[in-house]
Amino acid sequence: MSEEPLIHLDISPLWPAFLVKFVPPVDPEAVANEIKNLQLADPTGRLKSNYGGWQSKLVRAPKFEKTLPALSVVRRTCARAVSELCKHQYPFEKGTISRCEWWANINKPGEDYNAMHHHGEVYAACVYYAQVPEQAGKLIIESPVNHGHEAWHGSQVVRPETGQVLIFPGSYRHMVLPTDSSACEERISVAFNFDIYE
Repeated sequence: MSEEPLIHLDISPLWPAFLVKFVPPVDPEAVANEIKNLQLADPTGRLKSNYGGWQSKLVRAPKFEKTLPALSVVRRTCARAVSELCKHQYPFEKGTISRCEWWANINKPGEDYNAMHHHGEVYAACVYYAQVPEQAGKLIIESPVNHGHEAWHGSQVVRPETGQVLIFPGSYRHMVLPTDSSACEERISVAFNFDIYE
């Protein structure tokens, strides 16, 4: 019996999406402390997709870079990662970051969560997890395709880890589930929106 002939597949990305994970060189506890100090300075914060919890007002980078050194390391490392990501995605192989906005989040166990939302037309949404309880609520990222074969749509469920960054398309709808009420610490994160131009 003869073997089937080899076939060569020429595969091109078709509007590729991404989920990038990495750990920046910074102490998560230092970032968490800077975020707690932001909350002390502005206990009201803002309401956006958060139900309960605290969210800082929107900050346009590089504001506060000198007063938040640990958070600034995270922002600069995320910017480098997004720039590298551009090299692998048509039509932005030569893309440059044109804008970065960020905000911090503190969610208490048992009650606080973020409803399904997206970040509009920004190129990349990044989330750095400064403090993640063991029973932390998961991040759910929804496919923008809502029909057809299940291979092309659905949801990705991600269990975040302390010190980790996740990057995904800003236009993808996502939500954060509540942390189990038995957890003994808050979930603390900072989110970044990066826009790029060619």
